[in-house]
Amino acid sequence: VAILVPTIPLVEQQCIMLNRYLRKTFWVDGMSGSEPVDENGRAPNVLASHVTVFTPQIFINLLKSIRRDDRLYFTDFSMFIFDECHHCDGDHPYHVLMRMLHRFDGPKPQIVGLTASLPLGAGRANVEAALDHMMDLCSKLSTHSISTVRKHIENLRYYVKPPVDDIKRAHRLESDIFSQSLEICMRKIESTIKPELGKISENKVIDFRM
Repeated sequence: VAILVPTIPLVEQQCIMLNRYLRKTFWVDGMSGSEPVDENGRAPNVLASHVTVFTPQIFINLLKSIRRDDRLYFTDFSMFIFDECHHCDGDHPYHVLMRMLHRFDGPKPQIVGLTASLPLGAGRANVEAALDHMMDLCSKLSTHSISTVRKHIENLRYYVKPPVDDIKRAHRLESDIFSQSLEICMRKIESTIKPELGKISENKVIDFRM
C-alpha cells in the first residue's frame, strides 16, 4: 500500500501514527527524499514493506527511475491512498501521478482519496459550479463513490470538535482617528504631486523631485 502525503513533515507524522497501531502486524516505512539511501536504493525497502508513506514527487521519481533495480511499478501496489486529495489539480504531483496511472494499461491499484475540505474552485457562490468542480476532482482520482463518516460519529466528534459559529456585529465608529489621519496624508500627497504630474503630461519629460 502506498500512502501519498503532500509534505515531508506529514510523512513522519503518518509513519508515527501508523506504527502505533500497525507495528505488531505490518511493516511501515516512509520515503520523502530527505532520508539517507544506501547503494541498493529505495525500491528494495519499499517492496519489503507492507505500507509506505511517500511524498508524491519521490514516488514519481521511483516510478521513472533509470535504474531497473531501483524502479517501482504500479503493479507493485494494491492500493494508493491520497491524503489531502483536493491537491490533485493542475501540475501538482498528485495530478501528475494520476495522469501516469490513467495511461497505464495494466491492472491498477485501488484509489482512496482523503480530504476534510472538498474544493469549490471558482464556484463558491454557485452551487452547480461547485458541484462540477468536485466531480472534476473525482474524475481525476478515478473515483467511483464518495463516502463520509456514518459510523462512530461520536468518536469522531471527540477528536474533531465541530465548529460553533459566534457571529458578532461590528458597528462603525462615530469618530475614526486612523481613517481621518490617513485621509489627510492622502490629500497632502495628492496636492503635492498633482502640479508636477501636469508638467510631465504637458512636457512629456520626467524631472520630478520631492
